[in-house]
Amino acid sequence: MNETQQAVRQFVLETLAELSRAKGAGLPALDDSCNLIGSGLVDSIGFLELIGTVEKKFGISFDFSAADPGEFTTLGGFVAHAVPSPH
Repeated sequence: MNETQQAVRQFVLETLAELSRAKGAGLPALDDSCNLIGSGLVDSIGFLELIGTVEKKFGISFDFSAADPGEFTTLGGFVAHAVPSPH
């Protein structure tokens, strides 16, 4: 995992913790296989918002053509697909 991916992972975890607090719930222990949508941590619209926020904040882009949807929505898959945008 490169430095950008580590920062993205930390940001996603912090964002999920904030969302959980706002719902009055605790954040469950998360590992890389946790499905962010399937677990109810975010809904599909929230997931798209998370993608947009991460792309803008970190200057990266997600390559959806190479992504397996089942893997991409996991914490580990999301972070693995966070790659710097070509300039």
